[in-house]
Amino acid sequence: LLGSFSLLNVLVGKAQQPIGFDADRVASISISLPVWRYASEDDREQIHERIFDRIAALPGVAEASRSSGAPPRAGIMIGTAEVEGKPVEAAVSTYHGPWVDQSFFETLGLRIVRGSGFSEAILDAYQTPVVVGETLAKELAPDGDIIGLRFRLDGESWMTVVGVAEDIAMNGLSNERSQFQVYRPVEAGWEFGAITVRANPDVDPRRLLQPMRDVVREEDGDIRIDLVGTATSLMRGTLERERFSTSLMGGLAGLALILSCIGLIGVVSQVVGQRTREIGIRMALGATRNSIVHSFLRTIGWAAGAGIALGVVLSVGGYRILRSFVPVTLDPGVLAFVGSAGVLAFITLLAGFVPAHRAASIDPLHAMDPE
Repeated sequence: LLGSFSLLNVLVGKAQQPIGFDADRVASISISLPVWRYASEDDREQIHERIFDRIAALPGVAEASRSSGAPPRAGIMIGTAEVEGKPVEAAVSTYHGPWVDQSFFETLGLRIVRGSGFSEAILDAYQTPVVVGETLAKELAPDGDIIGLRFRLDGESWMTVVGVAEDIAMNGLSNERSQFQVYRPVEAGWEFGAITVRANPDVDPRRLLQPMRDVVREEDGDIRIDLVGTATSLMRGTLERERFSTSLMGGLAGLALILSCIGLIGVVSQVVGQRTREIGIRMALGATRNSIVHSFLRTIGWAAGAGIALGVVLSVGGYRILRSFVPVTLDPGVLAFVGSAGVLAFITLLAGFVPAHRAASIDPLHAMDPE
Protein backbone atom coordinates (compact mmCIF):
# COMPACT_ATOMS: atom_id res chain seq x y z
CA LEU A 1 0.00 0.00 0.00
CA LEU A 2 2.86 2.35 0.84
CA GLY A 3 4.48 1.51 -2.49
CA SER A 4 1.30 2.29 -4.44
CA PHE A 5 0.91 5.64 -2.69
CA SER A 6 4.55 6.43 -3.39
CA LEU A 7 4.22 5.57 -7.08
CA LEU A 8 1.01 7.59 -7.32
CA ASN A 9 2.81 10.55 -5.76
CA VAL A 10 5.63 10.19 -8.32
CA LEU A 11 3.17 9.87 -11.22
CA VAL A 12 1.21 12.97 -10.22
CA GLY A 13 4.41 14.95 -9.70
CA LYS A 14 5.81 14.04 -13.11
CA ALA A 15 2.50 14.68 -14.88
CA GLN A 16 2.34 18.18 -13.37
CA GLN A 17 5.93 19.20 -14.07
CA PRO A 18 6.33 21.89 -16.73
CA ILE A 19 7.29 20.68 -20.20
CA GLY A 20 9.39 23.74 -20.92
CA PHE A 21 7.73 24.83 -24.14
CA ASP A 22 4.26 25.88 -25.29
CA ALA A 23 2.82 22.46 -26.20
CA ASP A 24 -0.89 23.34 -26.31
CA ARG A 25 -1.14 23.90 -30.08
CA VAL A 26 1.82 21.82 -31.27
CA ALA A 27 1.72 18.58 -33.28
CA SER A 28 4.49 16.61 -34.95
CA ILE A 29 5.06 13.71 -37.31
CA SER A 30 8.27 11.68 -37.62
CA ILE A 31 9.04 9.69 -40.77
CA SER A 32 11.69 7.31 -42.13
CA LEU A 33 12.42 7.04 -45.86
CA PRO A 34 12.94 3.70 -47.63
CA VAL A 35 16.64 3.73 -48.46
CA TRP A 36 16.20 1.50 -51.50
CA ARG A 37 14.03 4.16 -53.14
CA TYR A 38 15.83 7.30 -52.00
CA ALA A 39 19.46 6.31 -52.41
CA SER A 40 20.99 9.76 -52.92
CA GLU A 41 21.01 12.80 -50.64
CA ASP A 42 19.32 14.87 -53.34
CA ASP A 43 16.41 12.42 -53.62
CA ARG A 44 15.95 12.33 -49.87
CA GLU A 45 16.10 16.11 -49.56
CA GLN A 46 13.55 16.61 -52.35
CA ILE A 47 10.97 14.30 -50.77
CA HIS A 48 11.52 15.89 -47.35
CA GLU A 49 10.98 19.33 -48.86
CA ARG A 50 7.83 18.28 -50.74
CA ILE A 51 6.27 16.78 -47.62
CA PHE A 52 7.27 19.78 -45.52
CA ASP A 53 5.88 22.32 -48.00
CA ARG A 54 2.55 20.51 -48.22
CA ILE A 55 2.16 20.11 -44.46
CA ALA A 56 3.14 23.76 -43.88
CA ALA A 57 0.42 24.78 -46.35
CA LEU A 58 -2.36 22.79 -44.62
CA PRO A 59 -5.34 24.86 -43.45
CA GLY A 60 -5.01 25.68 -39.77
CA VAL A 61 -1.18 25.57 -39.67
CA ALA A 62 0.34 28.79 -38.34
CA GLU A 63 4.00 27.77 -38.28
CA ALA A 64 6.02 24.71 -39.31
CA SER A 65 9.59 23.52 -38.90
CA ARG A 66 11.87 20.64 -39.92
CA SER A 67 14.19 18.77 -37.61
CA SER A 68 15.84 15.40 -37.17
CA GLY A 69 13.46 14.65 -34.32
CA ALA A 70 11.03 16.26 -31.93
CA PRO A 71 10.28 15.86 -28.23
CA PRO A 72 9.85 13.33 -26.74
CA ARG A 73 12.02 11.57 -29.37
CA ALA A 74 14.57 14.23 -30.18
CA GLY A 75 17.66 12.05 -30.35
CA ILE A 76 20.71 11.51 -28.16
CA MET A 77 24.49 11.41 -28.49
CA ILE A 78 26.98 9.90 -26.05
CA GLY A 79 30.44 11.38 -25.91
CA THR A 80 32.93 13.73 -24.28
CA ALA A 81 32.76 17.52 -24.55
CA GLU A 82 35.96 19.47 -25.17
CA VAL A 83 35.97 23.24 -24.59
CA GLU A 84 38.49 25.14 -26.69
CA GLY A 85 41.49 26.17 -24.67
CA LYS A 86 40.69 23.93 -21.69
CA PRO A 87 41.99 20.46 -20.73
CA VAL A 88 39.88 17.59 -22.02
CA GLU A 89 37.97 15.80 -19.29
CA ALA A 90 37.55 12.05 -19.60
CA ALA A 91 33.93 12.08 -18.40
CA VAL A 92 31.47 10.66 -20.91
CA SER A 93 28.02 12.24 -20.92
CA THR A 94 24.74 11.94 -22.81
CA TYR A 95 23.66 14.89 -24.94
CA HIS A 96 20.04 15.26 -25.98
CA GLY A 97 18.61 17.26 -28.83
CA PRO A 98 17.78 17.34 -32.54
CA TRP A 99 19.19 19.09 -35.59
CA VAL A 100 16.71 21.88 -36.29
CA ASP A 101 15.87 24.57 -38.85
CA GLN A 102 15.52 28.30 -38.29
CA SER A 103 11.85 28.21 -37.27
CA PHE A 104 12.07 25.33 -34.79
CA PHE A 105 12.23 27.42 -31.62
CA GLU A 106 9.34 29.67 -32.67
CA THR A 107 7.19 26.73 -33.77
CA LEU A 108 7.77 24.82 -30.58
CA GLY A 109 7.33 27.91 -28.41
CA LEU A 110 10.78 27.28 -26.90
CA ARG A 111 12.25 30.35 -25.24
CA ILE A 112 15.80 31.50 -26.01
CA VAL A 113 17.03 32.94 -22.71
CA ARG A 114 20.36 34.28 -24.04
CA GLY A 115 21.76 34.96 -27.47
CA SER A 116 19.68 33.92 -30.48
CA GLY A 117 18.50 31.00 -32.55
CA PHE A 118 19.53 30.08 -36.07
CA SER A 119 18.78 33.20 -38.09
CA GLU A 120 20.14 33.76 -41.58
CA ALA A 121 22.75 36.14 -40.18
CA ILE A 122 23.90 33.52 -37.64
CA LEU A 123 24.13 30.76 -40.27
CA ASP A 124 26.16 33.04 -42.54
CA ALA A 125 28.48 34.21 -39.77
CA TYR A 126 29.35 30.83 -38.23
CA GLN A 127 30.32 27.58 -39.85
CA THR A 128 28.78 25.41 -37.11
CA PRO A 129 26.59 27.41 -34.73
CA VAL A 130 24.91 25.65 -31.83
CA VAL A 131 22.24 26.45 -29.24
CA VAL A 132 22.65 24.74 -25.87
CA GLY A 133 20.30 24.19 -22.93
CA GLU A 134 20.69 26.01 -19.63
CA THR A 135 22.16 23.02 -17.78
CA LEU A 136 24.82 22.40 -20.43
CA ALA A 137 25.62 26.13 -20.55
CA LYS A 138 26.39 26.09 -16.82
CA GLU A 139 28.55 22.99 -17.30
CA LEU A 140 30.56 24.45 -20.18
CA ALA A 141 30.90 27.97 -18.77
CA PRO A 142 30.36 28.13 -14.99
CA ASP A 143 31.22 31.84 -15.09
CA GLY A 144 28.23 32.48 -17.37
CA ASP A 145 30.30 33.65 -20.35
CA ILE A 146 28.79 31.12 -22.77
CA ILE A 147 27.95 33.10 -25.92
CA GLY A 148 30.78 32.71 -28.42
CA LEU A 149 32.32 29.76 -26.58
CA ARG A 150 33.64 27.00 -28.86
CA PHE A 151 33.45 23.31 -28.00
CA ARG A 152 33.19 19.97 -29.74
CA LEU A 153 31.88 16.50 -28.99
CA ASP A 154 34.12 13.44 -29.40
CA GLY A 155 36.64 15.26 -31.56
CA GLU A 156 34.14 16.41 -34.19
CA SER A 157 34.22 19.88 -35.74
CA TRP A 158 34.26 22.87 -33.40
CA MET A 159 30.86 24.41 -32.65
CA THR A 160 30.22 27.99 -31.56
CA VAL A 161 27.53 28.67 -28.97
CA VAL A 162 25.19 31.37 -30.30
CA GLY A 163 22.29 30.95 -27.89
CA VAL A 164 20.98 29.34 -24.72
CA ALA A 165 17.52 27.76 -24.71
CA GLU A 166 15.40 26.93 -21.71
CA ASP A 167 15.72 23.30 -20.66
CA ILE A 168 12.72 21.22 -21.74
CA ALA A 169 11.40 17.70 -21.15
CA MET A 170 13.37 16.52 -24.18
CA ASN A 171 12.76 12.80 -23.66
CA GLY A 172 9.37 12.98 -21.99
CA LEU A 173 7.97 13.59 -18.53
CA SER A 174 9.52 10.45 -17.04
CA ASN A 175 13.01 12.01 -17.25
CA GLU A 176 14.50 15.04 -15.59
CA ARG A 177 14.66 18.33 -17.49
CA SER A 178 18.18 19.02 -16.20
CA GLN A 179 19.94 17.20 -19.05
CA PHE A 180 22.68 18.30 -21.43
CA GLN A 181 20.69 19.62 -24.39
CA VAL A 182 22.15 20.64 -27.76
CA TYR A 183 20.54 22.00 -30.94
CA ARG A 184 22.43 22.07 -34.23
CA PRO A 185 21.38 23.32 -37.68
CA VAL A 186 19.51 20.68 -39.66
CA GLU A 187 21.44 18.92 -42.40
CA ALA A 188 20.11 17.93 -45.81
CA GLY A 189 19.59 14.44 -47.15
CA TRP A 190 18.83 12.47 -44.00
CA GLU A 191 16.91 9.19 -44.13
CA PHE A 192 14.62 10.29 -41.31
CA GLY A 193 13.16 13.51 -40.04
CA ALA A 194 10.34 15.22 -38.17
CA ILE A 195 7.95 18.01 -39.06
CA THR A 196 6.52 20.06 -36.23
CA VAL A 197 3.58 22.43 -36.68
CA ARG A 198 1.84 25.00 -34.54
CA ALA A 199 -1.90 25.30 -35.11
CA ASN A 200 -3.78 28.57 -35.37
CA PRO A 201 -5.34 29.75 -32.09
CA ASP A 202 -8.82 28.63 -33.20
CA VAL A 203 -7.69 25.18 -34.43
CA ASP A 204 -7.40 22.02 -32.36
CA PRO A 205 -4.00 20.48 -33.23
CA ARG A 206 -5.60 17.02 -33.19
CA ARG A 207 -7.47 17.98 -36.35
CA LEU A 208 -4.13 18.31 -38.17
CA LEU A 209 -2.91 14.78 -37.45
CA GLN A 210 -4.89 12.95 -40.14
CA PRO A 211 -4.14 15.53 -42.88
CA MET A 212 -0.42 15.20 -41.99
CA ARG A 213 -0.66 11.42 -42.35
CA ASP A 214 -2.50 11.81 -45.66
CA VAL A 215 0.24 14.05 -47.07
CA VAL A 216 2.91 11.45 -46.31
CA ARG A 217 0.81 8.60 -47.74
CA GLU A 218 0.02 10.55 -50.90
CA GLU A 219 3.68 11.35 -51.50
CA ASP A 220 4.84 7.76 -50.97
CA GLY A 221 2.99 4.91 -49.30
CA ASP A 222 6.29 3.19 -48.50
CA ILE A 223 7.45 5.99 -46.19
CA ARG A 224 7.20 4.77 -42.60
CA ILE A 225 5.44 7.02 -40.10
CA ASP A 226 7.34 6.45 -36.87
CA LEU A 227 5.40 8.79 -34.62
CA VAL A 228 2.52 11.23 -34.96
CA GLY A 229 0.53 13.11 -32.35
CA THR A 230 0.09 16.33 -30.47
CA ALA A 231 2.94 17.39 -28.22
CA THR A 232 0.69 17.09 -25.17
CA SER A 233 -0.41 13.52 -25.92
CA LEU A 234 3.11 12.40 -26.85
CA MET A 235 4.47 13.79 -23.60
CA ARG A 236 1.76 12.13 -21.53
CA GLY A 237 2.46 8.87 -23.32
CA THR A 238 5.97 8.82 -21.86
CA LEU A 239 4.44 8.12 -18.44
CA GLU A 240 3.04 4.72 -19.44
CA ARG A 241 5.68 2.89 -17.41
CA GLU A 242 4.79 4.87 -14.30
CA ARG A 243 1.06 4.33 -14.91
CA PHE A 244 1.56 0.56 -15.27
CA SER A 245 3.67 0.38 -12.10
CA THR A 246 1.11 2.40 -10.17
CA SER A 247 -1.77 0.24 -11.42
CA LEU A 248 0.11 -2.97 -10.58
CA MET A 249 1.04 -1.83 -7.09
CA GLY A 250 -2.48 -0.49 -6.54
CA GLY A 251 -3.97 -3.84 -7.58
CA LEU A 252 -1.69 -5.77 -5.25
CA ALA A 253 -2.44 -3.34 -2.42
CA GLY A 254 -6.18 -3.73 -3.04
CA LEU A 255 -5.88 -7.51 -2.96
CA ALA A 256 -3.93 -7.28 0.30
CA LEU A 257 -6.65 -5.05 1.79
CA ILE A 258 -9.38 -7.49 0.77
CA LEU A 259 -7.55 -10.40 2.37
CA SER A 260 -6.92 -8.31 5.47
CA CYS A 261 -10.62 -7.45 5.71
CA ILE A 262 -11.62 -11.10 5.43
CA GLY A 263 -9.14 -12.06 8.13
CA LEU A 264 -10.21 -9.19 10.37
CA ILE A 265 -13.89 -10.04 10.07
CA GLY A 266 -13.07 -13.65 10.99
CA VAL A 267 -11.03 -12.61 14.05
CA VAL A 268 -13.66 -10.18 15.36
CA SER A 269 -16.42 -12.74 14.73
CA GLN A 270 -14.42 -15.23 16.81
CA VAL A 271 -14.15 -12.68 19.62
CA VAL A 272 -17.89 -12.01 19.44
CA GLY A 273 -18.59 -15.72 19.67
CA GLN A 274 -16.43 -16.05 22.77
CA ARG A 275 -18.11 -13.05 24.42
CA THR A 276 -21.72 -13.88 23.53
CA ARG A 277 -22.76 -14.55 27.13
CA GLU A 278 -21.06 -11.34 28.34
CA ILE A 279 -22.89 -9.34 25.66
CA GLY A 280 -26.22 -10.84 26.71
CA ILE A 281 -25.65 -9.97 30.36
CA ARG A 282 -24.64 -6.38 29.49
CA MET A 283 -27.71 -5.89 27.33
CA ALA A 284 -29.96 -7.39 30.05
CA LEU A 285 -28.51 -4.84 32.46
CA GLY A 286 -29.44 -1.98 30.13
CA ALA A 287 -26.57 -1.62 27.68
CA THR A 288 -27.70 -0.21 24.32
CA ARG A 289 -26.79 -1.55 20.91
CA ASN A 290 -24.75 1.57 20.19
CA SER A 291 -22.69 1.08 23.33
CA ILE A 292 -21.97 -2.53 22.37
CA VAL A 293 -20.88 -1.47 18.86
CA HIS A 294 -18.74 1.37 20.22
CA SER A 295 -17.12 -1.00 22.71
CA PHE A 296 -16.03 -3.39 20.00
CA LEU A 297 -14.90 -0.58 17.68
CA ARG A 298 -12.80 0.97 20.45
CA THR A 299 -11.08 -2.37 21.03
CA ILE A 300 -10.48 -2.77 17.29
CA GLY A 301 -9.33 0.84 16.98
CA TRP A 302 -6.70 0.52 19.72
CA ALA A 303 -5.37 -2.69 18.20
CA ALA A 304 -5.36 -1.19 14.71
CA GLY A 305 -3.63 1.98 15.91
CA ALA A 306 -0.88 0.00 17.59
CA GLY A 307 -0.41 -2.16 14.49
CA ILE A 308 -0.33 0.82 12.13
CA ALA A 309 2.16 2.70 14.33
CA LEU A 310 4.41 -0.34 14.45
CA GLY A 311 4.06 -0.77 10.68
CA VAL A 312 5.05 2.85 10.02
CA VAL A 313 8.12 2.54 12.25
CA LEU A 314 9.18 -0.68 10.53
CA SER A 315 8.53 0.84 7.07
CA VAL A 316 10.68 3.89 7.80
CA GLY A 317 13.44 1.71 9.20
CA GLY A 318 13.27 -0.71 6.28
CA TYR A 319 13.38 2.15 3.78
CA ARG A 320 16.50 3.62 5.40
CA ILE A 321 18.21 0.22 5.46
CA LEU A 322 17.33 -0.29 1.78
CA ARG A 323 18.78 3.11 0.87
CA SER A 324 22.06 2.20 2.58
CA PHE A 325 22.52 -0.80 0.27
CA VAL A 326 21.03 0.26 -3.06
CA PRO A 327 20.31 3.65 -4.72
CA VAL A 328 16.59 4.17 -4.11
CA THR A 329 15.08 6.95 -6.22
CA LEU A 330 11.50 6.44 -4.99
CA ASP A 331 10.96 8.65 -1.93
CA PRO A 332 7.61 7.78 -0.28
CA GLY A 333 7.24 11.16 1.41
CA VAL A 334 5.08 12.05 4.40
CA LEU A 335 1.83 12.01 2.43
CA ALA A 336 2.42 8.38 1.39
CA PHE A 337 2.79 7.30 5.02
CA VAL A 338 -0.20 9.35 6.16
CA GLY A 339 -2.36 8.13 3.27
CA SER A 340 -1.43 4.48 3.85
CA ALA A 341 -2.13 4.74 7.57
CA GLY A 342 -5.45 6.49 6.94
CA VAL A 343 -6.64 3.86 4.46
CA LEU A 344 -5.65 1.00 6.75
CA ALA A 345 -7.42 2.61 9.72
CA PHE A 346 -10.60 3.17 7.71
CA ILE A 347 -10.62 -0.36 6.29
CA THR A 348 -9.96 -1.86 9.72
CA LEU A 349 -12.88 -0.04 11.34
CA LEU A 350 -15.14 -0.81 8.40
CA ALA A 351 -14.29 -4.51 8.54
CA GLY A 352 -14.80 -4.59 12.30
CA PHE A 353 -18.19 -2.89 12.10
CA VAL A 354 -19.92 -5.93 10.57
CA PRO A 355 -19.32 -8.39 13.43
CA ALA A 356 -19.71 -5.60 15.97
CA HIS A 357 -23.16 -4.78 14.62
CA ARG A 358 -24.00 -8.50 14.65
CA ALA A 359 -22.98 -8.66 18.31
CA ALA A 360 -25.32 -5.79 19.16
CA SER A 361 -28.23 -7.65 17.55
CA ILE A 362 -27.97 -10.68 19.87
CA ASP A 363 -31.11 -11.55 21.89
CA PRO A 364 -30.10 -11.29 25.58
CA LEU A 365 -32.16 -14.35 26.58
CA HIS A 366 -30.67 -16.45 23.79
CA ALA A 367 -27.17 -15.21 24.62
CA MET A 368 -27.44 -16.25 28.30
CA ASP A 369 -28.90 -19.65 27.48
CA PRO A 370 -26.15 -22.14 28.38
CA GLU A 371 -27.37 -24.45 25.60
